[in-house]
Amino acid sequence: YRRQRQMCIRDSFHQVMEDAMKNTERLMPTEFMSIYEPLREMMGEEQFAETMGEMEGPEMYVLTNRERNRGAVNLFLPGVMERIAEQFGDSYFALPSSIHETLLIPLHDVNGGAAALEDIRGLKEIVRQGNETQVPPQERLSDNVYFFDAGSKMFLNAEEAVSFSPDHKLVSEKNEKETGTMEQNIPYPAL
Repeated sequence: YRRQRQMCIRDSFHQVMEDAMKNTERLMPTEFMSIYEPLREMMGEEQFAETMGEMEGPEMYVLTNRERNRGAVNLFLPGVMERIAEQFGDSYFALPSSIHETLLIPLHDVNGGAAALEDIRGLKEIVRQGNETQVPPQERLSDNVYFFDAGSKMFLNAEEAVSFSPDHKLVSEKNEKETGTMEQNIPYPAL
């Protein structure tokens, strides 16, 4: 009886999770856009145009939901990570901005597509500063930066991902295609 009950609870849990994923995507569809779009909406055209000339760094994108409320979770909906990698044509970094959104940066936009540990630490500092100065404590997710490897379809802590690579750099697939070099085949540990 005990084993039968455990199986019933497990099956119920999996069904609830499956239903929750479907309903989240249906009721709060994922939105994915350049970071400039919400900035333009918040600032207005005039202030946005003045500020644009001052912006430097890699192209960033925002992932959230239609309501822009508690949308960071949408990154974990089935197939979302893979669809983003397809749009970028590359692996990417995920910076947890708040419970409401996640910032995404294609690997090819970080240090010419060869991100080393110091690049990842710089991204991590951006997250830390944002959390410290802009995000209320109850809306913070993490000070870490994450990496989605398009080849292996693995979502990892970015510092760990770079430490697994043979030359301690994450190399863009776009760079590999342009230079004709082979895939990096990072030997990730088994889960």
